[in-house]
Amino acid sequence: MARALRGAAAAEAERVRGLNDTVQVNLKVKEHERRRLVEAAKAAGVSLNGLLAGLAMRGLDQGQLLDTQQIVGDVARVLSPLLDNAHELRVQGDYRDAVRTLALLLKPQLTALPDSDAREALRSVLDRIEAAERLLDIEAANRFKRMRTTGAQS
Repeated sequence: MARALRGAAAAEAERVRGLNDTVQVNLKVKEHERRRLVEAAKAAGVSLNGLLAGLAMRGLDQGQLLDTQQIVGDVARVLSPLLDNAHELRVQGDYRDAVRTLALLLKPQLTALPDSDAREALRSVLDRIEAAERLLDIEAANRFKRMRTTGAQS
């Protein structure tokens, strides 16, 4: 019964306290641990209370830092296959851009050519360029799939 009253009083005190109020927290430690803490507080030039409060808050901050480091590690693990192959992807993109530019430059020439054989030859070249462009698209998609698979397994 006495515990229930103390628990109710503590709960009421929790509701009344402000977020910036200073409160007392009891801590049980072994005597040899207390002595080490006192020595550390003296060496740091702070009170034992100041040392313990600082250590507790740093412990909480370090937990958040570890969470952040885990996220950074996960991101690096997933992105590293993409970054490892960035040069190849850029080169492949350059090839694709070159193929597109070539097709854009040649298409207007179809109507300018007077000879039907020359037009047919150019049409054949443009068809091969379009086929090469489709192959580059397929290869790029396959490479991306392989990178994603590799990254997920790391």
